[in-house]
Amino acid sequence: MAVTIYDVALEANVSPATVSRYFTNKNVSDEKKERLVKVIEKLGYKSNLIASGLKNKKSMTIGVIVRNTYDIFESSILIEAEKVLKQNKYSMMLCSGGDQNSSTSSKFKFLIDKAVDGILYFPINSTEFDEINNCVNNSIPVVILDEDIKGANTDKIFVNNKKAIYDAVKKLYNYNHRNIAIINGPVDNSVSKWRFEGYQKALTELNLVLNNNYIEFTDYSVKQGYDAAVKILKKSNPPTAICVTNYFTSIGALKAINDLRINVPQELSVVAMDKFDLTDLIADNLSVITQPIEEIGKLAANILLKRIENDYSDFPLTIELDTKFIDGKTIKKI
Repeated sequence: MAVTIYDVALEANVSPATVSRYFTNKNVSDEKKERLVKVIEKLGYKSNLIASGLKNKKSMTIGVIVRNTYDIFESSILIEAEKVLKQNKYSMMLCSGGDQNSSTSSKFKFLIDKAVDGILYFPINSTEFDEINNCVNNSIPVVILDEDIKGANTDKIFVNNKKAIYDAVKKLYNYNHRNIAIINGPVDNSVSKWRFEGYQKALTELNLVLNNNYIEFTDYSVKQGYDAAVKILKKSNPPTAICVTNYFTSIGALKAINDLRINVPQELSVVAMDKFDLTDLIADNLSVITQPIEEIGKLAANILLKRIENDYSDFPLTIELDTKFIDGKTIKKI
């Protein structure tokens, strides 16, 4: 079996990130360098960077960990980030953290082994702060996108999810809706929690009752969006309006509404999340909450490049961006 960067790190009693920094000519103490030289010679380890003849101090590669490769929201952000990275002669190396056959920790280790200069990360869960802090402490900057991870001492970019749903519910209220349902994401997901907090806050301020019959949590999938909509809309006293907090669950919910032959907006008003090509095929001129995808992608890339150049003057940044409400034709005043 081939010797890996982790074998070298274990033998030399250093972190894998330190080995990576050694091969990219980044700051490593003389004492650790001596140990690494001896271990590398002993184990016969060959760095990919050395084998390829790379002589500068950077690999010019950015690691990316996404939840799922098919997630159109994440891929759209990365398209914008890549534009900035390409202008600066960087390429991206993509890993899917949603792969059930390997842990998220192994994705970080893989990218460190490939000597990436920084990492853009869409969190899988809220417990990965050790991996993130290890990277940052070893001069591999990480920018967290879309969610927050408590305990992760690094840059983070997400939208004001609480305000996004709060504003949507108030919009529906202003159209005289009082029975407003929500199809939300996972209970333990930070984005889902923020969005539900916005829903609760709006109902409280508007003196509306929190009705459990109008609340469904999902895994953000099309199928569960469909099932949740059917469950809510088949109640004896169904809502007059529904707010769906994710693109894929919106697609599922809209399909369920169509299958149940419920007319939008005559019989039911709908607010969805995010607007991509498929949205218009399912619902004409949908009322939707949009996220600043272009801004998120460009900010993430620029912040990462700034850290790579060792500029930590404003570290760590937490940037919360506003969403935008597009008032389409799927809300009716009653």
